[in-house]
Amino acid sequence: MALTTLGAGVVSGLKLNIGLLGNYLDPAGPYAVTQTGITVFIPALLWHGILACACISAALLVGTLITTPPRWDQFSGATIGFLTLGTVAQAAVGQDIFDRYLITFVPLILVGVLSTNRPSSNTAQRTISAIAIAGLLVFSLATTAYGTARDAARWHAAQELADSGIPATDIDAGFEWVGWHSGQPKTAAPSATGSWASAFSDTRACYTVASSQLPAGEVIATHDYNTFVLFGDSTIWVQSTGTCA
Repeated sequence: MALTTLGAGVVSGLKLNIGLLGNYLDPAGPYAVTQTGITVFIPALLWHGILACACISAALLVGTLITTPPRWDQFSGATIGFLTLGTVAQAAVGQDIFDRYLITFVPLILVGVLSTNRPSSNTAQRTISAIAIAGLLVFSLATTAYGTARDAARWHAAQELADSGIPATDIDAGFEWVGWHSGQPKTAAPSATGSWASAFSDTRACYTVASSQLPAGEVIATHDYNTFVLFGDSTIWVQSTGTCA
């Protein structure tokens, strides 16, 4: 079963490019789908390394659960059951499932695994565990800093545009901006170019605020910011599309 899990993970992750659900963990950065423009947060080589680690970890976890069945208290067991049913129901009705929906499973699985009687770990195992935890901490901090800096820079650039007298509903600065300023519900998916203005009936993409220069439109301003809040160099591009009378 563990080897089957490993094989399925390798095929889905490396060949089909599925298996890790986007939101926080994405090569373009957290919540990349909510913005326009091209960004590279995780280089291709590192991304494939993460996929490989995920596949191996899943296989080891399945093997552990099979050889030493976990023990959950009634509350934890019931919570896992409800989460599983809810997730399956979401998939059954066609609702997109993202990685943030599954985070709750992690501590619950750990409760069951750690509650069993296991032999004491040796120095090598403790060292590997410490390295893995440290790596996860660094990666989590980097992801948080990257997303915070990028989203704040986009919002501030759009706000500066709005302060100059341009209606907020004529600015496409990503899903958060368009959704916040629209007075109508979302009625469609973003366009093929990533524009969110088309998803709301009362918004237009007269101006775009993006993480890279878009092929169409005149650049009217750029805003530099620190990629990871305190360091790194990135730029937000503000362009006029010329599509609004």
